[in-house]
Amino acid sequence: MIAVSSAKGGVGKSVISANLSLILGNLKEQYKTILLDLNIPYGDQKAILGINPEKNQSIIDLLRISDELTPARISSVAVRSEAYPNFDIVLSPNKAYSYEEIDSSSLTQTIKALKLIYDFIIIDTNPGIDQINQIIFEESDRILVLFTPEISSIYRLVNFLRDFQGLRIARPPDLIYNRRSKKADKIVGNILAKVLPYPIYASITEDIKNFSESLNYLYPIVTKKCHVRNDIMRLAQALLEWYNQL
Repeated sequence: MIAVSSAKGGVGKSVISANLSLILGNLKEQYKTILLDLNIPYGDQKAILGINPEKNQSIIDLLRISDELTPARISSVAVRSEAYPNFDIVLSPNKAYSYEEIDSSSLTQTIKALKLIYDFIIIDTNPGIDQINQIIFEESDRILVLFTPEISSIYRLVNFLRDFQGLRIARPPDLIYNRRSKKADKIVGNILAKVLPYPIYASITEDIKNFSESLNYLYPIVTKKCHVRNDIMRLAQALLEWYNQL
């Protein structure tokens, strides 16, 4: 189970979650993969993966049947992208649900059931640390924390990591430096070296043109040849090497 998190919105968390799930679900090994959109409410996975915006089944519906989850029951809630198949997606609700309306015991029960069925569970979380994210972090095998080179993102990241350390989770988070460039390294490289308590696990190259086009034209960026695709593929490969050593 891999949680994809961040200290603030707008750093590419949902894009990385979707593209990572797409890669893992479509490898020749045919890993059973499910993506949970826990950006509540609304979420971005419908747009990123080209799913009909009228789809109403969501993570809320999955939690309601947490005590009787089977592959068939999961299939009644999960969807698949018509254009990018081979992995299941549980969407964020269309309605204005709040995190407070999610029953924590149902979430834990759902996660435990999904672990028995899927090889990979990718969770696109809400930014920050709250009660629900604490549960997700505790149940996760890896936690990817994205940030970008803007000073506001770095400040929030430092505070996020300080609070994360207070959770006493055994495995430290894996830091993903998104939108990295030589120019950004010159500006913030020294700052990052001083303030980050953990090493950077992976970097995603800045590519505004391809990144923007993938969002505006509703396709996952790994379906196009570009630096970002290569970087996400390398991230997936690193995670697979870890997975195969378990």
